[in-house]
Amino acid sequence: MLCALLPQGVQILLVTLEFEGEQGPPFAVFQPEVERLFERRFRTERLGTLLLDDPRDKGRVEVVYRLSDRVT
Repeated sequence: MLCALLPQGVQILLVTLEFEGEQGPPFAVFQPEVERLFERRFRTERLGTLLLDDPRDKGRVEVVYRLSDRVT
């Protein structure tokens, strides 16, 4: 898994998309899934969101997280 390849103390900037329905790829990834995937090693901080305004991205929201390593 990705976590095993990263050095101790690393921080990650993660950008996901949230939207309803089965559109994709890319596929929606909501905060509970981000936390489930990374909680064993990282503290998850939701930094912000941006509603995308391109007609092709209608209803999609970019979400930015900072993942901070629990192992320092």
